Amino acid sequence: MTKVNVFVWHNVNGEIVAVGRAMGANKCVPLSGEDQSVLETEIEEEHISRLHETHIVDAGQKSLVKRSA
Repeated sequence: MTKVNVFVWHNVNGEIVAVGRAMGANKCVPLSGEDQSVLETEIEEEHISRLHETHIVDAGQKSLVKRSA
């Protein structure tokens, strides 16, 4: 299990709208749209593709939170 740094774009309700990461030595400067923010965090690489289904962003705590079942 490899952990990677990712950028998580989310709306004001914490819903994830996009996930991305820098590849190789490239520097990434995330830009968000109106009423959106970006969280930088570290997650297991295999969770990236389903992150929008399994988590939301707690903007106050600046962290990912697992969705309730």
